[in-house]
Amino acid sequence: MRLTLLLASIALLPACKRSETTPAGTEVVRWDKSMGDRPSVPGANELGPRAKKELRVLAHPSYRAPVTLKLHLETAPLEIFEGGKSYRQTSPVLVRIAVETNEDWTITGKCRGGPDYRMGPMGPDGMQSPEAMIMSCDVSLRYQSFRQDLSELVDLEIKGDGNVVATLGGGTVTVESIE
Repeated sequence: MRLTLLLASIALLPACKRSETTPAGTEVVRWDKSMGDRPSVPGANELGPRAKKELRVLAHPSYRAPVTLKLHLETAPLEIFEGGKSYRQTSPVLVRIAVETNEDWTITGKCRGGPDYRMGPMGPDGMQSPEAMIMSCDVSLRYQSFRQDLSELVDLEIKGDGNVVATLGGGTVTVESIE
């Protein structure tokens, strides 16, 4: 009897999950303009009211269960001083991402520096940057068991005009408005 239990335990061991599933409601990204690494952004004056958006990010990795994230985004027009000149740019000023549904993954996230100017056409005075700045945030999905070690990355390109473009290398991802 003990030998049977031992053999059954050894046979089931590879299917055991090692990673912790991040529960619904967990905030995985919190960024505001005071955290911007562009020196002119944290102290920039907000010139008007903030525009707020609630979005749902549906990530379907090629392997394992899908993940749903809730993205709260606030953007505002900013007066930015750089190089002795004043610029008016719309920018993300607050980004929060929380887990809405998740069955399998350990989820973490971060925003990478920014916000940054977008590339634009060349003019007589050099490149003309579009008004809406851009911010890049990543949400990392990790699943580990004794048989699998999977990692996926949801890349979010968040623009100052409130548009969000999402990519997922190993699967599909969509962004939809909750409002």
